[in-house]
Amino acid sequence: SGRKFFIKIGTYGKVFNPIGMYSEGQNNKFLSKIGRQEWQFKEVNEKTFDLYLNFLSTKNIAWLSNAERELS
Repeated sequence: SGRKFFIKIGTYGKVFNPIGMYSEGQNNKFLSKIGRQEWQFKEVNEKTFDLYLNFLSTKNIAWLSNAERELS
């Protein structure tokens, strides 16, 4: 279909959780000292993207777990 899907992935392969304890900005001081970017966008398939969108709209952590499972 020509469409590409991206989600935000953390340093250790975790999907970005805007409502979680480690949301953006918490570890920046440490990570900037060791020269790593904390977040990057990774291309994913449509199923993974849809699971992540379900998590964002419902805030049900099970959807996030399923999206992370699809990555591995």
